[in-house]
Amino acid sequence: MEGGAYRFVRFNHRALRVIWVSSFAAWEAFKCSADAANQGTTRNHDKLKILLELALTIRNAPNPEEVPLLGLPEPGVFPDAESEPELRAASELAVFASGWAMLHEVHHVMHQREGTAYTYDSPPEDKWAEELSCDSFATLFVLENAADYAQMTEQDSALVLRKRSMGIYFAMFALTVLAHDQWSDSPTHPAVQKRMNATRNHVSGDAIDDALSIAALAFSSLEDVWPSVPKY
Repeated sequence: MEGGAYRFVRFNHRALRVIWVSSFAAWEAFKCSADAANQGTTRNHDKLKILLELALTIRNAPNPEEVPLLGLPEPGVFPDAESEPELRAASELAVFASGWAMLHEVHHVMHQREGTAYTYDSPPEDKWAEELSCDSFATLFVLENAADYAQMTEQDSALVLRKRSMGIYFAMFALTVLAHDQWSDSPTHPAVQKRMNATRNHVSGDAIDDALSIAALAFSSLEDVWPSVPKY
């Protein structure tokens, strides 16, 4: 695929595996906060730390497919919903997160085709604007027609929209993991916090909906582990 400042978009197994593991980390981060609140206990981050370290190991490994997934299913393998509902939930949300990331890159290609892509010599502000444009495209693509899908499949439209919204927020969690420790503005990308804020505006607006609440709980646990992380 061609697109972006350097003409080539590399959306590969490394990125997919990090996004996959990050989805399970996001679910665990949400559980850390929710369980502690429900039980009146302190948060236990042990499993979350293991999953985050696994994601970073995959990100940095010479051969990411050789890194053991420590009991997680392989990408694209969906655990049984009856016997392992939480693993199934995380795996399904990983699909939406991966789709969001792919759609972001597709829009870079569209900018190239339309002659609106930034160039090597473009100022950072132009590069940031294109990145935010691609985020917006991916977000709206995932959200649009949710009601039509719900009607076609006879599903609850509110639940369909919530699942898609959670998938987008899990993509933001994965983006945060992929960019670990480099969350500020760069010459080519706006700060992760800016991207999260813009995405939240598209998904939830000013409302505090279920999907945003889950995301906020997940990022709250993530902040316990990585104190300088962007926040919802």
